[in-house]
Amino acid sequence: MARIVHFHRGVVGWFFEILFYLFNLVVAIAIISVIGSSGDILAAAETALSRGLAEFGAATKLFVLLFAWMVGDLILGSLTLISRSPNTEKAIL
Repeated sequence: MARIVHFHRGVVGWFFEILFYLFNLVVAIAIISVIGSSGDILAAAETALSRGLAEFGAATKLFVLLFAWMVGDLILGSLTLISRSPNTEKAIL
């Protein structure tokens, strides 16, 4: 006998789940755009100092976005996990 555990979500649960996925999508697009714009800035750098500063700025922006992504995922993921209802087990033969 196999057991299938299915969690039902209420309105609040669906809100947090949709917010979780939208947050991940927005941050992923932001990271891709930061990486893309950093290449243009690095290509325009003329001296070694300006290139180094551009690399430092790009790394800093990327680190801040990754940190915000991690913190946002922890918070929204926890809310998504907490907001589901108790499990409803169904036995399948």
